[in-house]
Amino acid sequence: MSRLKTKELKEKFTFRVYYDDELNKIQKVIERYRQNFASLNDTLKFVILVGCDKLIGDNELNQSINFSEIRRYMKSVDERLEKIEGNQKINFVENQAEIIANQKLITLNTNILTKATEINLRSYTPEWKYTPNDEYELEEIKDKKAKEILCGR
Repeated sequence: MSRLKTKELKEKFTFRVYYDDELNKIQKVIERYRQNFASLNDTLKFVILVGCDKLIGDNELNQSINFSEIRRYMKSVDERLEKIEGNQKINFVENQAEIIANQKLITLNTNILTKATEINLRSYTPEWKYTPNDEYELEEIKDKKAKEILCGR
């Protein structure tokens, strides 16, 4: 196959360089790679193609990095939400167990006081009414109720 003559080429690519620093960069590249090619046109074609590949590759790389960063960020958000959900479930169970234990203690104390004495509980101060006598028993009741809630009873 014969080489095309210049006037037979359908497209020509020309460019102008307006700044000295850009011209210096181009001249450095031409000096470095000129010995590898037969002509200045081949050298410029190689430089342009390498630049095109780099730009296209960087764009694809940047997009893949962006998607992987988004996936990694979303995964960390999911993990944090799972931890928060687990903590909320534990807090809910503990609160429910404590509420039930307190209700049971209040009911027990009220029944004991009303059966043992003819006391009017509304005539005493709230501090006196709600101060527990045995903290260990209260903790045992809370733990038992928490286990019941977790087991679904």
